[in-house]
Amino acid sequence: MKKIILFLLILISIFSCRSTKYNLQKNRDDFSKIKVGKTYVFWNIANEKQKMEVTSIEKDSIVGNFKNERTVLAKRNIRTIKKK
Repeated sequence: MKKIILFLLILISIFSCRSTKYNLQKNRDDFSKIKVGKTYVFWNIANEKQKMEVTSIEKDSIVGNFKNERTVLAKRNIRTIKKK
């Protein structure tokens, strides 16, 4: 019984993880993995969190919607992006 519970916990932890699509340290200015129409969680330099569905990727910003509200994030201020 303990093995089954342990196995289930490991399985849940593996599948519930968000995958990192952008990291300032590793992907400096490479936003190629970010896709329009997908929902991501963004962290800025000040470690503030913003969730949104990406609607367009501009030269210097990423535009999206969160709760039917348009949001624009400057690429230079993004620290990490994780897929929701």
